[in-house]
Amino acid sequence: MMTTGMDEDREGARMTTRMRMEDKLVVSIIIPAWNEEARLGATIAALRRMAAEWPAERRCELVVVDDGSRDGTLAAARAAGAD
Repeated sequence: MMTTGMDEDREGARMTTRMRMEDKLVVSIIIPAWNEEARLGATIAALRRMAAEWPAERRCELVVVDDGSRDGTLAAARAAGAD
């Protein structure tokens, strides 16, 4: 559960976000894909390597949006671990 509150600083009021320790920040990365069979696997692998370096309190989800590809984009996404 996230809560927000107001903190004062010298510049005036600013919004801050605090999270309880059991909550994880979810970062959603959207990958638009149309006929991207040749590049999609490498793209997903690179994004997973990047996300693996993030702090433990940050969780990442990769969302592949396929808009009617005519090649093997869907198969490439599944091969890379997509549901």
